[in-house]
Amino acid sequence: MKIDPELNLPVKYTDWREDQYQAVKAVTTSNRPFFLLDAPTGIGKSLIGIGSHRILGGDCVYITRTKQLQDQIMRDFGDIAVTLKGRANYPCLLHYDQFPNITADDCHERKSCREARECPYRVAKQRAKDSPLAVLNDAYFLNEVNGFNSSFAGRQLMVVDEVDSIENGLMNYIQFTITNAQADRYGLTLPNEPEKKESWSAWIPGTVKQLNGYVEGLAEGLRDTPDELWTMTEIDLQRQLRRLEKMSNHLAFLGSEVDWTWIFYTRDLKPGTEYIFKPVSVGKYADRFLWNHGSYTLGMSGTIFSADITCRDLGIGDCDYMRLDCPFPVENRPIYYKPVCNLTRKTMQVELPILRDEIEETIEKYPEGKVLIHTVSYPVRNYLLENLSCRERLMTHESHTRERALAEFKDSKEPWIMLSPSFDRGVDLPAGDNCQAVIVCKIPYLDMSDPQVKRKLEMPGGQTWYFLKATQTLVQMTGRSVRSDKQKCDTWIFDKQFSRLRHEMRSIIPSWWLRAVQDVPVKSNQSRLPI
Repeated sequence: MKIDPELNLPVKYTDWREDQYQAVKAVTTSNRPFFLLDAPTGIGKSLIGIGSHRILGGDCVYITRTKQLQDQIMRDFGDIAVTLKGRANYPCLLHYDQFPNITADDCHERKSCREARECPYRVAKQRAKDSPLAVLNDAYFLNEVNGFNSSFAGRQLMVVDEVDSIENGLMNYIQFTITNAQADRYGLTLPNEPEKKESWSAWIPGTVKQLNGYVEGLAEGLRDTPDELWTMTEIDLQRQLRRLEKMSNHLAFLGSEVDWTWIFYTRDLKPGTEYIFKPVSVGKYADRFLWNHGSYTLGMSGTIFSADITCRDLGIGDCDYMRLDCPFPVENRPIYYKPVCNLTRKTMQVELPILRDEIEETIEKYPEGKVLIHTVSYPVRNYLLENLSCRERLMTHESHTRERALAEFKDSKEPWIMLSPSFDRGVDLPAGDNCQAVIVCKIPYLDMSDPQVKRKLEMPGGQTWYFLKATQTLVQMTGRSVRSDKQKCDTWIFDKQFSRLRHEMRSIIPSWWLRAVQDVPVKSNQSRLPI
């Protein structure tokens, strides 16, 4: 099906695949405020979302989970879209040569800055405001539309990519955390019994007043300092002012919202303690902070699987839902399930050597190709990093080096083996990158020691929700490397816990994925624990 040239999509997009055309037709003819599209990785969801925008007309904001996904969208649609990231991604006009140590996030907010047409951040923001298609990440979008004089609220279409994981973005925006170190830094005295939730209720109003006093004093002092006298001391005070303002606003929100449905717990740090408040579910707040900021919402993901659970968790009411099949041949995306280890908390130390041996044997099949190993956790990553024999091929990353490591893994011609605890989403390994195998070490169940997870498990439907979250992440993991009908990549699952997950979720896991699973026999001396 030919794409109408009048849509002015980038020139490389000349034809719709049949499934893409049917999805765009359904999205653009729906008369409901929400449309959820379940479309496997590699099907071209961004083309569906942006093509729908071009047909519907008006202004669109395209929301991604990460800055890396923003960059992916811009590589394909940079001719017709404008992207915008948080202030810290742009240099300060007055300290241009000191970027990234000083960024636009450290802006003095003087009249001269507000009126400076050359400010990189303000230039980028104005371009995004003026564009009918703005590409933002969810953290920036939530902060922007829920502030004053938002530039991106009220657009005719919101496209939310990876909609099944936007719950995490909303939770990060809503929850409140404070540590002993932060309290000391801001001159705050914590409640007399900080381990008790009720002691915080009386503490919040006075603390908000105290913080606002600090903010007013700092702001007044900085206003009285001429621009030419600003040094790193004033910049550090400006940073502290921003942090104080954010904490004061967050505490004021907490004081007005926290009730018996909220979770409160502590986490030991070295040194000190972290105190955490979060709602059991963000559904109650999703309309207020997200959905109300657009007229029509298209939520897309490769792993929605249950529209009912997604709608319940995200506070979505009236919606249409469509699921597409994977267009790639099943023989190009085989999933080999070989149940050799049982990586639970109790059995981890015994089973890790078994996992290591199986990985050693498996990667020998791919001597000249890249291998992506989903370790799921840092402890598993650390063990493999220290104990795999092929150390010259190993690479990994920390949370702050994820983007750089991904680029190196993709761009290098070397047969690297990437050990990653967090490459389940936002990772595109298209044909030509030569990733020949993906290994899943452990089924990605949520941590049941997390009080919020524990509370949700106790609610009606909690068990299904728990299995669904693991299934969504697992399917995302297996879809990183097959992005076209010409590419082939093997996936290996070694955790025995997959047997139960497949049994519990067989009616929900899409058939296109289940058809790819092949059970591989295990030698008798490899299996020490029952499945």
